[in-house]
Amino acid sequence: MDVDEVSSQPSVGRSDRRTWRLAGVLVVVLIVAAGITIALLRDKGSSGGLSPAARQFAAAYAAFHGQYDSRANQLTMHLDQARDSPGDPKFMMAAGDAKALAGAYQTYSAAVKAITMPSTATAGQTRVVQAASAGDFLMTQAAAFFSKAGMKAALDADWPQVKTELAQAEPPPVRRWD
Repeated sequence: MDVDEVSSQPSVGRSDRRTWRLAGVLVVVLIVAAGITIALLRDKGSSGGLSPAARQFAAAYAAFHGQYDSRANQLTMHLDQARDSPGDPKFMMAAGDAKALAGAYQTYSAAVKAITMPSTATAGQTRVVQAASAGDFLMTQAAAFFSKAGMKAALDADWPQVKTELAQAEPPPVRRWD
């Protein structure tokens, strides 16, 4: 074997050192990544999550708005299809839809009112409760009409305002990433 052949072959010790160095760097990277993950999870659990009041409001909001659109659309559709007669089946359905919406507004109002809010949120809570209570009152009155014309006139006059007041009173939906 000549000298050139020996010097051109990699040293066994040098290769082992590179492998150990690479393994050490990999272990350090994994430890740092695990530390960051644990810190993020701990932070998310304590300050990154929603407060109990925010969770309760989000649940009440979701329950109300999850059923509101379909019930409002049913009321509008049944009222549009009804004849101006108290015994008309579509008018009776519209009255039932108005009662169901009154119940939804009432439940939403009661759920929001029951939340123990921080002092900085009580004014907003009061506005949501008042707007939902106005919706309950309007729908209860609409369901009591004996004519399509009367129910439609009451809804056309006041429902847009109730919707606007409720939308303005509610805080923007809380979004968080998981």
